[in-house]
Parts: sequence; C-alpha cells; structure tokens
Amino acid sequence: MAKTIAVFGAGSGTGKAVARRFEQEGYRIALVARRREPLNELVDALAAEGIEAAGFTADLSHTDGIPGLVTEIRKRFGRIDVVNYAPFSPAIWCTTCCRRCWSAETAESCSSTVLRSCSDGAP
Repeated sequence: MAKTIAVFGAGSGTGKAVARRFEQEGYRIALVARRREPLNELVDALAAEGIEAAGFTADLSHTDGIPGLVTEIRKRFGRIDVVNYAPFSPAIWCTTCCRRCWSAETAESCSSTVLRSCSDGAP
C-alpha cells in the first residue's frame, strides 16, 4: 500500500519540492494551501510528471476547519503517514503580521491542531 504525505502550507516552491522528493519514495501527495488556482496549477504540474497528488484548499489560521480537512484527505488517500507543516515562513510573518495579527501563540495553536487532527485515529 502506498504511503501518503500531507503537505500543509504547500506554496508552489515548498509543495513541489516536497512532492518530488517523497514521490521518489513512492508516496502519494496531499497538498494543502489557501489559494485554489495556484494549488490546482501545482497539482496539474505534478500530475504531468507522473506524481499522484491532490489539492485541498484551506486557511490553516481557521483551526476549527482542520479536523474536517484531515477527514477529506483521509477520504481521498485512506491514511496520512507523514505530515509536513510549513505554512509560516519569515517572509510571510514580515508581510502579514500587522494585517493579520499573527502571534507565536496563533502559529502554535494552528500547528498543534494539524498534528492532533492527523494523529487522531492513526494506525
């Protein structure tokens, strides 16, 4: 059975690099990002390379939606074996922290919710 990696915060650079690397090991790729159009373009580009990937749109700052997101990933792939969580980079913090009022506590809450949701019911 193929394994699945869920890439949370799968911007085009991070998502593509992680997908290519894990595909070499036989993983299927679940990509999570906020913007649907770039996410679809990424999934299409990976599919053109023969990489099995699916995109899931979500704003991870809304932590109440993360458990449902994880459920959708599991419906598509059956299970999540690896979690890659990298939605917050220094560039994002510098450009959005004033507008979005991000804090270390917000980032911790979001990442904790992702990890808890992915591990709930894990084999």
